[in-house]
Amino acid sequence: MPVCLASALVTKRPAARAITEETCRCPRRGPAGSSRGGNPRRRGRRILLAPLAVVTLWPLPSAALDPETRNQDLIDLSRVIVQQSVSYVPAVMPNPGSDQHAYTFETEISYAATDWYQFAIALPAAFAARADVPGNTDRQFSWSGIVVRNVFITPRSGERSAFAGLMVQLAYAAPGAAVASLADTHTRFALGLTPIAGFAYDGTQLVVSPTLAFGLGAGALTSLSPAARLTKTIATDLDIGIEYNAVLGPIGAFVPPGQQVHIIYGVTDFKLAGFSLDLGVGYGVAATSRGLAVKTAIGHGF
Repeated sequence: MPVCLASALVTKRPAARAITEETCRCPRRGPAGSSRGGNPRRRGRRILLAPLAVVTLWPLPSAALDPETRNQDLIDLSRVIVQQSVSYVPAVMPNPGSDQHAYTFETEISYAATDWYQFAIALPAAFAARADVPGNTDRQFSWSGIVVRNVFITPRSGERSAFAGLMVQLAYAAPGAAVASLADTHTRFALGLTPIAGFAYDGTQLVVSPTLAFGLGAGALTSLSPAARLTKTIATDLDIGIEYNAVLGPIGAFVPPGQQVHIIYGVTDFKLAGFSLDLGVGYGVAATSRGLAVKTAIGHGF
């Protein structure tokens, strides 16, 4: 499922207060030659913790911006969020072509108990011809399976100039599904890993989130689906930008470029009457995935 996490998985909320100098002040060093901080075991622990500190204590310049240009957090804290998405894509893997367009649907229920972890369950479905049958154009509505998602993200991501995260997905593909619940892995169960890297400056946010899917079981295949999203906040609760989604095929053995799926969208996120909306209109640029693409999502927190 080549989607960008910042828009498709969670509803945004205004950033919280900034970390002040008092809350992130470092201990003062002792005089030269003193025993303060000189324990070798402690030094070793500090070295091991250094990478974690870089991510969690990254400077927060966006917190000083006007609220209308401040970046949004990726997790809506302590709320149950129901999101419904509907998309039209010009091609699906592993048998893309001009006659393989599909309508996909997904209902997701998510909950975040902290600002660094979100749990979600998604029920995808599709109206499409079975992609694993070459030349098949007999479209049908089918349940795709179920996906359980765990999203880990840098706390207070909306206030940081850089943040990172990881989404771990466990998917079940229903028998006879026209479109796989996660990716075409030739197995009933699949594991998906999506590293998240985000960068923000002056209301502009870039999120890169490729998904690596691994089949679980005999004859399993892998799949790589790159995704990236660049948006600009132009008003309170209103973002516009571009998004790139792709499916390259098995990791280490990509299908020929003409058989890959590459779609570029123009996107917008906004809130209306308490609902969060994500709209995108794009075009497939690869030879066998060329054509109009549309994606929509509407979510509401309770």
